[in-house]
Amino acid sequence: MESVHVIMQNAWNAYQEFSNLPISKRAAFMIAISKELLHQQDKLVKIAHAETNLSTHRLKGELKRTVYQLINYANAALTGDWLQVNIQEEQCKGGVKTPDIRKYNRAIGPVLVFGASNFPFAYSTVGGDTASAFSAGCSVIIKAHEAHIETSHAVAECVKSVMEEMEMPKHIFQHFIAKDRTEINELILHPQIKAIGFTGSFSGGKAIWELANSRKTPIPVFAEMSSINPVCILPKKLAEDVQNIASMLSKSMLQDAGQFCTNPGIFIIMDNDDAAVLLDTIGKAIENARPLKMLHSGIAHSFHENRRKILADERVMLISTTKYKYGALDVIPTIAAISAHDFLKDEKFSEEVFGSFTLVVKCKSMDEMIQICNLIPGQLTTTLFATDDEVMSNPELVQCMQEKCGRFILNDVPTGVRVSKAMHHGGPWPATTDSRFTSVGSDAIKRFVRPVCYQNWPNSLLPKDLQTKSY
Repeated sequence: MESVHVIMQNAWNAYQEFSNLPISKRAAFMIAISKELLHQQDKLVKIAHAETNLSTHRLKGELKRTVYQLINYANAALTGDWLQVNIQEEQCKGGVKTPDIRKYNRAIGPVLVFGASNFPFAYSTVGGDTASAFSAGCSVIIKAHEAHIETSHAVAECVKSVMEEMEMPKHIFQHFIAKDRTEINELILHPQIKAIGFTGSFSGGKAIWELANSRKTPIPVFAEMSSINPVCILPKKLAEDVQNIASMLSKSMLQDAGQFCTNPGIFIIMDNDDAAVLLDTIGKAIENARPLKMLHSGIAHSFHENRRKILADERVMLISTTKYKYGALDVIPTIAAISAHDFLKDEKFSEEVFGSFTLVVKCKSMDEMIQICNLIPGQLTTTLFATDDEVMSNPELVQCMQEKCGRFILNDVPTGVRVSKAMHHGGPWPATTDSRFTSVGSDAIKRFVRPVCYQNWPNSLLPKDLQTKSY
């Protein structure tokens, strides 16, 4: 493998050429990649299934989402909205002349993308981060995740074949398999890396963010890290719809072994008879849920250890767990409960247990619900189950939940992130390193651009996107 310095010099040279290509050519490149992925679908799914323990059904769906993302971001790039062009032409008022000033967004430079362990297609080699960077005109170095290296390599070969066929600038996409942490750090610290995209654990994202900020020239790190996605259920809504709410929540927490960044990890409820019915119903679903193999041994080990720590605390009561035998690589579907009084005493209860594990916080009053919401840190999502009247009569709770998230959900579940311009998949720390940006939807392109203002330039010398068109 080439040295990091050579890889980065190649990425820098490719970026300078790629960023100046017409947007239409970049969009055509991304759409061609989407077609190649579909053409290679059976092969890619087979490889990923062998590496990740994910079902072929799940992987086919994820690959289709990856294809959709490429097409969606390509079309969004063509609209030019992300350029945010602003033109103030030269004027003369009252004998005072003002200069011609024009501003737009342009590519930030080479982007380092870390493949995500839980999404081998949609958040990895040519997933949302790579698609966003390509749309903006950035070259990409993808650091393959060790949990699915063969999948990453196979997808990378699809991208490279399209690059050759379309005669795109060489090295706009480079696939990197790190030998050790030293090589990863060398990439992060290299002066020609201008931004980083990461999806993974809080510890991993925070370490990358801190290292990138220690550089002589710090760079933006767009890390999606940790979220327990609290679900707050108010009494009237629960009384009206307890069985439906139980069904929605149990399916959400059990889906694909709970290996989603939007898995509902905390339920906040009033301790009453309707809550008992809710927990009994969910408990039965948990008991009958068969364990599924998790993505890899690292995730499985973390799940088992974090679950053990929570359940070992005498303040926590186990409600239900699977009745089936499980192995070292299996998730153990679990729901447990704790009083709001005890939850408020220890921050460990608001930490993520990645997998099908949910902790129910039983409250005695609305004041306790609000205290819980104030204690919980930033999240990708918060969810409120409530009637319209309950929403209107609890403004403090609503305001608190709104302040803590990037996506605020009413009477629905957090899993199932739609790829659309209106989507925001981000949130306050520690959910992400920058809550102003999304990693899903076409606005994700804005992560990998920077504004440049041109003053007093003749029209013919300006970038084409800033030129005044003559009709």
